[in-house]
This record gives sequence, C-alpha cells and structure tokens, in this order.
Amino acid sequence: RLGVAHGPPGRRSATRDRASPCAGARSFRAAAATPPHLNNPGGPPLPFLSLWHDGTFGSIIPKFDGNAAAETRFDADPRSLPFGTLGAPPDHTLIIGSAGGNEIVAALHYKSKRIAGVELNPVTVHMVEHPFKSYAGDLAPQPGVHVHQGDGRSYLARQDGKYDLIWFVAPDSYAANN
Repeated sequence: RLGVAHGPPGRRSATRDRASPCAGARSFRAAAATPPHLNNPGGPPLPFLSLWHDGTFGSIIPKFDGNAAAETRFDADPRSLPFGTLGAPPDHTLIIGSAGGNEIVAALHYKSKRIAGVELNPVTVHMVEHPFKSYAGDLAPQPGVHVHQGDGRSYLARQDGKYDLIWFVAPDSYAANN
C-alpha cells in the first residue's frame, strides 16, 4: 500500500515514516492519508481517506459533496450522541480535535448553525483545506464553519463566546506529544 501526504506550502521534502502501518508511506510532520482505492485492497473504494497520525490510525477524511442532510450514516453512529442529548440543533458547536472533518460533517448533518473546528496537527488542517479540499467537500468555507489550527484548550481559553456543545473528539491530549 502507498501512503500519500502533502505538506504545507514551501515544504516539499518528505521523510519516510517507517512506523506507519501503511508500508512505504511518506509523511510530513507525521501525517498521511491513504488514497481511497487503497483503503480496501481487493474491494470497492471506501468513501473516505484513512488519516494516519504519528504512524497510527487517527481519523478519516470523509468523501463529502456538501449535502449534509444526505449523510444519514450519522443517524446510527455514536457521533449522534452529543446531538441527541441537546434535544434541538445547537446554535454554536466547538469541536476540539476536528482532524479530517468527519465530526464537522456530523455537526452539519445535525444542523449546527455555527461550527468551530480546532485541530492541533497543522499538516492535517493543510490536507483538508488544500490537496483534499474538493474530496472533503471544501469544509472551511461552508456556511457557519470555521476551522482553526492549534491546541483546543488554548483556543477555548481565548474565546469569550458561548457554545451549546463542546465536543472533545479524542479524550486524550496529543499536545503533550507534539
């Protein structure tokens, strides 16, 4: 299998990530996405890119066409739980650990009016906003969506707004490792 990664503008040298389960993967600052035709060898392409962080599976970049209502996969998914507890669509959602945008798509599906996604890994943010922008449904300019690169706790400490839902996607902190 071949891993694909794209670094930030101006950073073109790649280093081999020998710890990656994706043999032969190249990565920039330890992030790589596996192309859809390689996500399911021998089977049909899966509707997402696998996102690897520091040599281990981290998240996905979902194939998204911009139609959040059609994303019915979330109706029977654990990602429905935060929204089901509210009883009504949240006005303002903060997603700490937005990674490849899967939870942003879920928040759009559950009709969040304003969504702030915060992702620590700058390469992950770059991948979703640049080389895989159209694949991911061009999430950043979706109405009400704002993606920020940085530490979620630090971002939250600098905000004075109110959130109806603060969603910590990964309960552990990668900040200590980066």
